[in-house]
Amino acid sequence: MRILILGGTSFVGYHIVASALERGHELTLFHRGKTGADEFGDQVEHLHGDRDPLDPSKTGGLTALEGARTWDVVIDVSGYVPRIVRASLELLKDRCETYLYVSTISVYELPLAGHKPEEVPHLTIEDTTTEVVTPEAYGALKSLCEAELQAACPDKALIIRPGVVAGPRDYTDRFSYWVLAAHNAEQHFLCPDSPGDSLQVIDVRDLARFMVTQSESHARGAYNAAGPANDFTLGEMVAACVQGTGTKAQPTWIPWPFLAEHKIQPWSELPLCLGPDRSRMDLFRIDSTKAQNAGLTIRPLAETAKDTLAWLQQDPTRKLVTGLASEKSEATLTAWSAKQKSD
Repeated sequence: MRILILGGTSFVGYHIVASALERGHELTLFHRGKTGADEFGDQVEHLHGDRDPLDPSKTGGLTALEGARTWDVVIDVSGYVPRIVRASLELLKDRCETYLYVSTISVYELPLAGHKPEEVPHLTIEDTTTEVVTPEAYGALKSLCEAELQAACPDKALIIRPGVVAGPRDYTDRFSYWVLAAHNAEQHFLCPDSPGDSLQVIDVRDLARFMVTQSESHARGAYNAAGPANDFTLGEMVAACVQGTGTKAQPTWIPWPFLAEHKIQPWSELPLCLGPDRSRMDLFRIDSTKAQNAGLTIRPLAETAKDTLAWLQQDPTRKLVTGLASEKSEATLTAWSAKQKSD
Protein backbone atom coordinates (compact mmCIF):
# COMPACT_ATOMS: atom_id res chain seq x y z
CA MET A 1 0.00 0.00 0.00
CA ARG A 2 0.91 3.64 -0.43
CA ILE A 3 0.60 5.37 2.93
CA LEU A 4 0.86 9.07 3.70
CA ILE A 5 1.62 9.89 7.33
CA LEU A 6 1.04 13.39 8.67
CA GLY A 7 3.85 13.37 11.21
CA GLY A 8 5.80 10.15 11.54
CA THR A 9 9.14 11.23 12.95
CA SER A 10 8.37 11.23 16.67
CA PHE A 11 7.08 8.66 19.15
CA VAL A 12 3.86 7.05 17.88
CA GLY A 13 4.44 8.15 14.30
CA TYR A 14 7.94 6.72 14.26
CA HIS A 15 6.67 3.29 15.26
CA ILE A 16 3.84 3.41 12.72
CA VAL A 17 6.45 4.01 10.03
CA ALA A 18 8.66 1.20 11.37
CA SER A 19 5.73 -1.22 11.40
CA ALA A 20 4.54 -0.23 7.94
CA LEU A 21 8.04 -0.62 6.48
CA GLU A 22 8.35 -4.03 8.10
CA ARG A 23 5.14 -5.04 6.33
CA GLY A 24 6.41 -3.84 2.97
CA HIS A 25 4.45 -0.65 2.44
CA GLU A 26 5.49 2.49 0.56
CA LEU A 27 5.71 5.49 2.90
CA THR A 28 5.48 9.25 2.46
CA LEU A 29 6.00 11.40 5.57
CA PHE A 30 4.77 14.98 5.70
CA HIS A 31 6.44 16.93 8.52
CA ARG A 32 8.23 20.15 9.37
CA GLY A 33 11.70 18.66 9.11
CA LYS A 34 12.57 19.68 12.66
CA THR A 35 12.31 16.48 14.73
CA GLY A 36 13.83 13.33 13.32
CA ALA A 37 14.25 14.86 9.87
CA ASP A 38 16.66 12.10 8.84
CA GLU A 39 14.72 9.18 10.29
CA PHE A 40 14.51 6.12 8.04
CA GLY A 41 16.80 7.67 5.41
CA ASP A 42 15.85 6.80 1.85
CA GLN A 43 13.44 4.07 2.96
CA VAL A 44 10.70 6.70 2.98
CA GLU A 45 9.82 9.85 1.07
CA HIS A 46 9.98 13.07 3.10
CA LEU A 47 7.76 16.03 2.23
CA HIS A 48 8.29 19.18 4.26
CA GLY A 49 5.75 21.79 5.23
CA ASP A 50 3.48 22.93 8.02
CA ARG A 51 -0.06 21.83 8.65
CA ASP A 52 -1.17 25.39 9.42
CA PRO A 53 -1.75 27.08 6.03
CA LEU A 54 -2.94 30.33 7.62
CA ASP A 55 0.11 31.24 9.68
CA PRO A 56 2.40 33.48 7.57
CA SER A 57 5.31 32.78 9.90
CA LYS A 58 5.27 29.13 8.88
CA THR A 59 6.63 28.56 5.41
CA GLY A 60 5.41 26.01 2.97
CA GLY A 61 2.03 25.26 4.46
CA LEU A 62 0.43 22.24 2.80
CA THR A 63 1.91 23.07 -0.61
CA ALA A 64 3.97 19.88 -0.78
CA LEU A 65 0.74 17.85 -0.61
CA GLU A 66 -1.08 19.69 -3.38
CA GLY A 67 -1.75 18.06 -6.73
CA ALA A 68 -3.47 14.97 -8.02
CA ARG A 69 -1.33 12.37 -6.29
CA THR A 70 -3.23 9.71 -4.33
CA TRP A 71 -2.56 7.35 -1.44
CA ASP A 72 -4.33 4.23 -0.23
CA VAL A 73 -4.27 5.45 3.36
CA VAL A 74 -3.67 8.73 5.13
CA ILE A 75 -2.67 8.39 8.79
CA ASP A 76 -3.07 11.61 10.77
CA VAL A 77 -0.82 11.36 13.82
CA SER A 78 -0.41 15.08 14.47
CA GLY A 79 -3.86 16.69 14.39
CA TYR A 80 -4.79 18.50 17.60
CA VAL A 81 -7.12 21.35 16.63
CA PRO A 82 -10.14 21.22 14.30
CA ARG A 83 -9.08 23.96 11.86
CA ILE A 84 -5.77 22.24 11.13
CA VAL A 85 -7.39 18.85 10.67
CA ARG A 86 -10.08 20.40 8.45
CA ALA A 87 -7.45 21.91 6.15
CA SER A 88 -5.76 18.53 5.66
CA LEU A 89 -9.09 16.81 5.08
CA GLU A 90 -10.15 19.32 2.45
CA LEU A 91 -6.94 18.64 0.58
CA LEU A 92 -6.74 14.86 0.97
CA LYS A 93 -10.20 13.37 1.52
CA ASP A 94 -10.76 12.65 -2.19
CA ARG A 95 -7.24 11.34 -2.70
CA CYS A 96 -7.24 8.36 -0.35
CA GLU A 97 -9.32 5.27 0.35
CA THR A 98 -8.97 5.40 4.15
CA TYR A 99 -8.29 8.32 6.47
CA LEU A 100 -7.05 7.13 9.87
CA TYR A 101 -7.17 9.71 12.63
CA VAL A 102 -5.19 9.03 15.81
CA SER A 103 -7.40 10.33 18.59
CA THR A 104 -7.38 9.58 22.33
CA ILE A 105 -9.51 8.03 25.07
CA SER A 106 -9.39 11.50 26.63
CA VAL A 107 -12.31 12.45 24.36
CA TYR A 108 -14.63 10.58 26.74
CA GLU A 109 -16.81 12.19 29.36
CA LEU A 110 -16.61 10.42 32.70
CA PRO A 111 -18.01 8.24 34.18
CA LEU A 112 -18.06 5.50 31.56
CA ALA A 113 -20.76 3.34 33.15
CA GLY A 114 -23.94 2.79 31.20
CA HIS A 115 -22.45 3.30 27.73
CA LYS A 116 -21.10 1.00 25.04
CA PRO A 117 -17.29 1.24 24.95
CA GLU A 118 -16.77 3.27 21.76
CA GLU A 119 -20.03 5.21 22.22
CA VAL A 120 -19.32 7.01 25.49
CA PRO A 121 -20.42 10.68 25.21
CA HIS A 122 -17.60 13.04 24.36
CA LEU A 123 -16.32 16.06 26.21
CA THR A 124 -17.40 19.46 25.00
CA ILE A 125 -15.72 22.85 25.16
CA GLU A 126 -17.38 26.26 25.40
CA ASP A 127 -15.02 27.98 22.98
CA THR A 128 -14.83 25.66 20.00
CA THR A 129 -12.47 28.04 18.20
CA THR A 130 -9.69 27.86 20.78
CA GLU A 131 -6.40 26.46 19.56
CA VAL A 132 -4.63 26.46 22.91
CA VAL A 133 -4.13 22.76 23.64
CA THR A 134 -4.14 22.75 27.43
CA PRO A 135 -4.59 19.52 29.43
CA GLU A 136 -8.15 20.67 30.14
CA ALA A 137 -8.97 21.35 26.48
CA TYR A 138 -7.04 18.45 24.92
CA GLY A 139 -9.79 15.81 24.96
CA ALA A 140 -12.55 18.12 23.74
CA LEU A 141 -10.38 19.44 20.90
CA LYS A 142 -9.54 15.90 19.77
CA SER A 143 -13.27 15.15 19.84
CA LEU A 144 -13.90 18.13 17.55
CA CYS A 145 -11.16 16.83 15.24
CA GLU A 146 -12.97 13.50 15.07
CA ALA A 147 -16.13 15.38 14.14
CA GLU A 148 -14.29 17.10 11.29
CA LEU A 149 -13.34 13.69 9.89
CA GLN A 150 -16.86 12.33 10.23
CA ALA A 151 -18.28 15.39 8.47
CA ALA A 152 -15.73 15.37 5.64
CA CYS A 153 -15.63 11.68 4.69
CA PRO A 154 -17.60 9.37 7.01
CA ASP A 155 -17.29 6.50 4.52
CA LYS A 156 -13.48 6.64 4.80
CA ALA A 157 -13.13 7.35 8.53
CA LEU A 158 -11.06 5.11 10.79
CA ILE A 159 -10.49 6.42 14.32
CA ILE A 160 -8.10 4.87 16.84
CA ARG A 161 -8.32 6.09 20.45
CA PRO A 162 -5.19 5.13 22.41
CA GLY A 163 -4.85 5.38 26.16
CA VAL A 164 -1.45 5.80 27.83
CA VAL A 165 1.19 4.74 25.34
CA ALA A 166 4.61 3.53 26.47
CA GLY A 167 7.81 2.15 25.07
CA PRO A 168 11.02 3.22 23.32
CA ARG A 169 11.15 6.87 22.18
CA ASP A 170 8.43 7.97 24.61
CA TYR A 171 9.07 11.69 25.02
CA THR A 172 6.36 12.03 27.73
CA ASP A 173 8.41 9.87 30.17
CA ARG A 174 5.29 8.83 32.08
CA PHE A 175 6.22 5.15 31.94
CA SER A 176 9.94 5.78 31.57
CA TYR A 177 9.96 7.40 35.00
CA TRP A 178 8.93 4.13 36.65
CA VAL A 179 11.41 2.12 34.59
CA LEU A 180 14.27 4.32 35.79
CA ALA A 181 12.94 4.57 39.34
CA ALA A 182 13.14 0.78 39.60
CA HIS A 183 16.42 0.43 37.70
CA ASN A 184 18.33 3.16 39.54
CA ALA A 185 17.25 2.28 43.07
CA GLU A 186 19.75 0.47 45.23
CA GLN A 187 17.26 -1.03 47.68
CA HIS A 188 13.91 0.75 47.61
CA PHE A 189 11.99 3.11 45.36
CA LEU A 190 9.00 5.21 46.32
CA CYS A 191 5.47 4.26 45.24
CA PRO A 192 2.09 5.59 46.38
CA ASP A 193 0.21 3.16 48.61
CA SER A 194 -2.53 2.36 46.13
CA PRO A 195 -1.22 -0.70 44.29
CA GLY A 196 -4.77 -1.86 43.56
CA ASP A 197 -5.60 1.20 41.47
CA SER A 198 -6.65 0.44 37.91
CA LEU A 199 -4.04 1.19 35.26
CA GLN A 200 -3.78 0.70 31.51
CA VAL A 201 -0.64 1.02 29.41
CA ILE A 202 -0.21 -0.05 25.81
CA ASP A 203 3.12 -0.65 24.14
CA VAL A 204 3.59 1.77 21.24
CA ARG A 205 4.70 -1.06 18.96
CA ASP A 206 1.47 -2.99 19.57
CA LEU A 207 -0.52 0.17 18.90
CA ALA A 208 1.41 0.93 15.73
CA ARG A 209 1.05 -2.58 14.35
CA PHE A 210 -2.70 -2.49 15.02
CA MET A 211 -3.07 0.80 13.15
CA VAL A 212 -1.14 -0.54 10.18
CA THR A 213 -3.10 -3.81 10.00
CA GLN A 214 -6.40 -1.95 10.32
CA SER A 215 -5.27 0.30 7.49
CA GLU A 216 -4.46 -2.74 5.38
CA SER A 217 -8.00 -4.06 5.84
CA HIS A 218 -9.52 -0.59 5.31
CA ALA A 219 -11.42 -0.91 8.55
CA ARG A 220 -13.98 1.73 9.46
CA GLY A 221 -15.32 3.18 12.68
CA ALA A 222 -13.74 3.84 16.07
CA TYR A 223 -11.58 1.55 18.19
CA ASN A 224 -10.32 1.97 21.75
CA ALA A 225 -6.69 0.90 22.13
CA ALA A 226 -5.89 1.26 25.80
CA GLY A 227 -4.47 -2.02 27.03
CA PRO A 228 -6.12 -4.58 29.32
CA ALA A 229 -9.26 -3.31 31.03
CA ASN A 230 -10.23 -3.76 34.70
CA ASP A 231 -7.71 -6.49 35.48
CA PHE A 232 -4.43 -4.57 35.51
CA THR A 233 -3.21 -2.42 38.36
CA LEU A 234 -0.55 0.04 39.44
CA GLY A 235 1.02 -2.73 41.52
CA GLU A 236 1.33 -4.93 38.46
CA MET A 237 2.93 -2.10 36.50
CA VAL A 238 5.51 -1.62 39.24
CA ALA A 239 6.15 -5.36 39.31
CA ALA A 240 6.60 -5.35 35.53
CA CYS A 241 9.20 -2.58 35.85
CA VAL A 242 11.07 -4.58 38.49
CA GLN A 243 11.00 -7.69 36.32
CA GLY A 244 11.83 -5.92 33.08
CA THR A 245 14.80 -3.99 34.48
CA GLY A 246 16.16 -6.93 36.48
CA THR A 247 16.55 -4.75 39.56
CA LYS A 248 16.89 -6.15 43.06
CA ALA A 249 15.22 -3.04 44.51
CA GLN A 250 11.68 -3.24 45.80
CA PRO A 251 8.88 -0.68 45.99
CA THR A 252 8.13 1.08 49.27
CA TRP A 253 4.41 1.87 49.32
CA ILE A 254 3.78 5.17 51.11
CA PRO A 255 0.26 6.47 51.90
CA TRP A 256 -0.98 9.53 50.03
CA PRO A 257 -1.46 11.65 53.20
CA PHE A 258 2.24 11.26 54.02
CA LEU A 259 3.19 12.05 50.43
CA ALA A 260 1.00 15.16 50.57
CA GLU A 261 2.79 16.27 53.75
CA HIS A 262 6.01 16.15 51.75
CA LYS A 263 4.39 18.08 48.88
CA ILE A 264 4.50 15.23 46.39
CA GLN A 265 1.92 15.63 43.65
CA PRO A 266 0.07 12.81 41.86
CA TRP A 267 0.55 12.56 38.09
CA SER A 268 3.14 15.34 37.66
CA GLU A 269 5.62 13.88 40.18
CA LEU A 270 4.25 10.34 40.29
CA PRO A 271 3.21 9.75 36.68
CA LEU A 272 0.18 7.56 35.94
CA CYS A 273 -0.96 7.90 39.56
CA LEU A 274 -4.24 9.76 40.00
CA GLY A 275 -3.90 10.13 43.76
CA PRO A 276 -6.73 10.12 46.31
CA ASP A 277 -9.18 11.63 43.81
CA ARG A 278 -11.06 8.68 42.32
CA SER A 279 -13.23 10.72 39.93
CA ARG A 280 -10.98 10.09 36.92
CA MET A 281 -10.14 6.44 37.58
CA ASP A 282 -12.39 5.40 34.69
CA LEU A 283 -9.69 6.69 32.33
CA PHE A 284 -7.84 3.49 33.24
CA ARG A 285 -10.88 1.26 32.72
CA ILE A 286 -11.35 1.60 28.99
CA ASP A 287 -12.77 -1.44 27.21
CA SER A 288 -10.61 -2.35 24.20
CA THR A 289 -12.40 -5.62 23.44
CA LYS A 290 -13.44 -4.45 19.97
CA ALA A 291 -9.84 -3.70 19.03
CA GLN A 292 -8.56 -6.95 20.49
CA ASN A 293 -11.18 -8.89 18.54
CA ALA A 294 -9.94 -7.07 15.43
CA GLY A 295 -6.33 -8.14 16.05
CA LEU A 296 -4.83 -5.83 18.67
CA THR A 297 -2.25 -7.78 20.65
CA ILE A 298 -0.85 -6.63 23.98
CA ARG A 299 2.63 -7.79 24.96
CA PRO A 300 3.71 -8.28 28.60
CA LEU A 301 4.54 -4.93 30.19
CA ALA A 302 7.82 -6.34 31.51
CA GLU A 303 8.98 -6.59 27.89
CA THR A 304 8.02 -2.95 27.36
CA ALA A 305 9.99 -2.00 30.48
CA LYS A 306 13.07 -3.92 29.33
CA ASP A 307 13.05 -2.32 25.89
CA THR A 308 12.31 1.14 27.27
CA LEU A 309 15.34 0.84 29.56
CA ALA A 310 17.53 -0.19 26.63
CA TRP A 311 16.39 2.90 24.73
CA LEU A 312 16.95 5.19 27.73
CA GLN A 313 20.47 3.82 28.17
CA GLN A 314 21.37 4.92 24.64
CA ASP A 315 21.40 8.50 25.94
CA PRO A 316 22.16 8.46 29.69
CA THR A 317 22.49 12.26 29.77
CA ARG A 318 18.88 12.84 28.77
CA LYS A 319 16.75 14.30 31.57
CA LEU A 320 13.21 13.09 32.13
CA VAL A 321 10.53 15.69 31.53
CA THR A 322 8.29 14.43 34.31
CA GLY A 323 8.55 12.58 37.60
CA LEU A 324 9.81 13.00 41.14
CA ALA A 325 13.32 14.37 41.60
CA SER A 326 15.66 11.74 43.04
CA GLU A 327 16.66 13.97 45.97
CA LYS A 328 13.04 14.52 46.96
CA SER A 329 12.29 10.84 46.60
CA GLU A 330 15.23 9.84 48.80
CA ALA A 331 14.32 12.42 51.44
CA THR A 332 10.73 11.17 51.56
CA LEU A 333 11.84 7.54 51.80
CA THR A 334 14.15 8.45 54.67
CA ALA A 335 11.38 10.34 56.46
CA TRP A 336 8.97 7.43 55.98
CA SER A 337 11.52 4.93 57.34
CA ALA A 338 12.06 7.13 60.39
CA LYS A 339 8.33 7.37 60.97
CA GLN A 340 7.95 3.60 60.76
CA LYS A 341 10.69 3.11 63.35
CA SER A 342 9.19 5.67 65.71
CA ASP A 343 5.61 4.37 65.53
